[in-house]
Amino acid sequence: MEQKLDMTPEQTTHMLELNAEFSNLFKNKYRAGQEEHGGDLWKKDPLLMCIAAKEEVADQWAYISVIEETLRRWHLDRIEALALLRGVDRASQTPEWSTRAERLLNRASGYRPQKTKT
Repeated sequence: MEQKLDMTPEQTTHMLELNAEFSNLFKNKYRAGQEEHGGDLWKKDPLLMCIAAKEEVADQWAYISVIEETLRRWHLDRIEALALLRGVDRASQTPEWSTRAERLLNRASGYRPQKTKT
């Protein structure tokens, strides 16, 4: 017998938001596919659908790899910046160490300050 898991109101809200986002994405994607390819999906050639699915997987692999690489860089930048801020690297500190730490934290958080025009 399956045990019921109670969720917090925040967890329930989050789940419903994700579900709504996916539902809208799927409906729009399905309609775009109908517009582009037409016909009944369940009547399409299964072999051609497998080939198309493999192409989609290749795209997803590329996207996930780039996301992973970005997250790894973000994580390493954040660790280095926090180490600088906490003085872990005191032996090599220069007057610019705080600026470097701030720059790394900004990069790690995705913040790119706008350059001011002079």
